[in-house]
Amino acid sequence: MFRQFLALLWLRTQIIITNKSVLLQMVMPAGLVYLYKFMMDSQSGSKEQLGIVYLMLCIPFALVLAVGGPILTILAEEKEKNNLKTLLLSGVKGSEYLLSTLIIPLILSVFYLVVTPLILGVNIDNYTNYYVISGGVESSP
Repeated sequence: MFRQFLALLWLRTQIIITNKSVLLQMVMPAGLVYLYKFMMDSQSGSKEQLGIVYLMLCIPFALVLAVGGPILTILAEEKEKNNLKTLLLSGVKGSEYLLSTLIIPLILSVFYLVVTPLILGVNIDNYTNYYVISGGVESSP
């Protein structure tokens, strides 16, 4: 089971690397956060308050752009090419397929939840509340 999961994970990363539009969608939010950081530095006012506002703007945007869009694109591409049917007929279980589909977005979500406040220079007082609330933003429809 673990070997099939690793093979599916390798397949998923190869699809992401070869599809430049998906790769750009996953990397673009970091560049946009830097752009917001530049805009925040050029404005007058309290940097801490502006940082929190930009953080509240950037987190949902980064999660939707880096996680939601690429997954939909990859799944649509797999459906178009009938990859799922081929994988299921070759012995891959549905749970392994779902886990391999969700692991990269989960890693990207955690990455952007950690990196965005660091880029914006926002001091997070209570990390537990931040990750619970941000995780709720990620899982909301």
